[in-house]
Amino acid sequence: MTQLFSQKFSKGWLFLLVPILILTTYGGLSQNENSMRLVVFSILILAIIIFIYSTILQYKIEPEAISFRWKPLQKNYTRLEKADIKKLEIIRYPFIGYGFRVSRKYGSVHNTAGAIGLQIETNQGNKILLGIGEVAKTKETLKACGYEF
Repeated sequence: MTQLFSQKFSKGWLFLLVPILILTTYGGLSQNENSMRLVVFSILILAIIIFIYSTILQYKIEPEAISFRWKPLQKNYTRLEKADIKKLEIIRYPFIGYGFRVSRKYGSVHNTAGAIGLQIETNQGNKILLGIGEVAKTKETLKACGYEF
């Protein structure tokens, strides 16, 4: 049984940027400020919004491995073979930011929302924390694939 999970960044705060962008651009253009600078600024902000909106954290649970990637930034998945996984745990963690972070306590953190994640510790002592949105389905898939946590 292979199961693919996906998480996107919360759309709410992204769309708060759109009115700010429109008001800033309109306000600047109506006051005859440097219009080229405002247009470039607006296009840059819009590109950042589109980029963040299209970025997806995907993780795949298979009987032989757990894999993850940031789409479209990574073409290939980072693969953690089952034999290399020392410990799995579903944990609640405090807000530590969204996206990719490095934490002393949690290792490399990959999340887009929420405060529940799959903490993975490898035999080499590396830690990876994957934010998970579908907790029950993740637990069910881990059990079906023979993982102990």
